[in-house]
Amino acid sequence: MSFSVSDELKKVIKSLVKGKSSFKNQSGLVRTALNHYLNSSETEIDFNDSIDANEYKVAGQVIISFKQGERENEILRDVFKCESKYEQFIMNFHMLSTGIGATTCIYMFHGNVFDFRSFVDELNSISNIDQLRYIINE
Repeated sequence: MSFSVSDELKKVIKSLVKGKSSFKNQSGLVRTALNHYLNSSETEIDFNDSIDANEYKVAGQVIISFKQGERENEILRDVFKCESKYEQFIMNFHMLSTGIGATTCIYMFHGNVFDFRSFVDELNSISNIDQLRYIINE
């Protein structure tokens, strides 16, 4: 898969990376800029015909965290609904309750890249989740 980046966006990204003193964490800004660019209408993406992205499998982890309390049952209902939709891809699941009034759920996911993205997007759309992190291992 290849995509082209406009010269204007290249300048912005280079300025973010070069000015290390200006931004302490450039990776988030660069990732956000690329994400906005890839979702814009001026993006040109070419897929190599020899690669079928639907068959590309990923193994990753998704971690969500939310506060315990009044809305905990609503959050868990939505989380479990999402889990049931992607149950064939979830290899392992842990729910940890911390002593500071928060619950953390850790998922081990194995499936194609599009299903992983859909799973992460659906979890991210649940209201009152404090944090969502994901890692693609392979």
